[in-house]
Amino acid sequence: MGNDVHIVTTSYAHRLLQEFDYDTETYLYEQTSFKRMGINDFINVRRMLAKMPEKKFDIIYAPGETFKHIVASSIARRTFKVPVVASFNLFNPDETRAIHYFLSAFKKGIYGKGTFVHLKIFPRRILATLKCYIRNSFARNIDLIFSVGSYLKELLVKMGVNPERIFVISAGVDFDRIQKVGYEEKVYDACFMGQIIPRKGVADLIESWRLVVKEKQDARLAIMGSGPQKYETVIKHLIKKYGLQNNVSMLGFVPEDEKYRILKGSRVFVFPSYWEAFAQAICEAMACELPVIAYNLPVYNEFYGDAIMDVDRGDTKGLLLSIIRLLEDKKLQKRMGSDGLEVARQYKWENIAKDQLNVINRRLLSR
Repeated sequence: MGNDVHIVTTSYAHRLLQEFDYDTETYLYEQTSFKRMGINDFINVRRMLAKMPEKKFDIIYAPGETFKHIVASSIARRTFKVPVVASFNLFNPDETRAIHYFLSAFKKGIYGKGTFVHLKIFPRRILATLKCYIRNSFARNIDLIFSVGSYLKELLVKMGVNPERIFVISAGVDFDRIQKVGYEEKVYDACFMGQIIPRKGVADLIESWRLVVKEKQDARLAIMGSGPQKYETVIKHLIKKYGLQNNVSMLGFVPEDEKYRILKGSRVFVFPSYWEAFAQAICEAMACELPVIAYNLPVYNEFYGDAIMDVDRGDTKGLLLSIIRLLEDKKLQKRMGSDGLEVARQYKWENIAKDQLNVINRRLLSR
């Protein structure tokens, strides 16, 4: 297997490649601005395929489980007659069956919001269900799948993927680069990093921080990340409602080295997400020698063991008690930070890449 890598990607992802000094051949496609009802995914698949170079490849690699990555790579597989390898990093349990995915909309309270809301969302949900069905159908025929965690593998098997095609390999972090980033002083008592979306538990964090400030009036929290404008507005409204404008800083999207500086300039990392797989944000925080507080998700045990201080899902008072405990106990802070650093050291990207390449060579290229 040679070292030639050709990447079909967006201009934003291309900038990230340049930031990490990856010297690869790139073919840029422009994502459509037409996003009505999720039709943009079909348009983007077509644009991705149009940019595929007319070359001989050994494999096609889909870096994620999204509709556009799985469908575009599977169609390209038929064109180029080479195997496809895909990485599944995060997967909603409802997506294992398209019908489950469709019905999940109703168990999330749509009936309780009135007939108008139900009728308004129905066409969008039908199309989303169709996309789920198409994506799953293509995924069942992918030659090799890397699953981030055993739980994700179980979901893929439920979806109908042959377990012999699934290999559990974790995600990773740029550990050595993180170690090179310095900081001047501890600026924040705690920080969060991730998408600003409901399942990440940001609203829970604000609820808890309101209680933290009652105990420690000058407590400062940094929130790194962005999300849909409507939900960011919800979070900003909560901050204003509780009078936390001087205690909570919403920093939006932060470049790589700067986010590591902010992490290292914090005392505690709080990540109250309701479901995850590897949770790269946790591993990056550990690589910055931060103690981590997170909701008790069984999937974390596989990667992080007892290096996390866990709290029951939705327990905002439990978050408060854990945050206060860590802020007051400097020895515990230091011990958890040191333990987390050693855990993160195992997940260097170069090690993950070698593991993946070994499986690809053994299963696909040495035939």
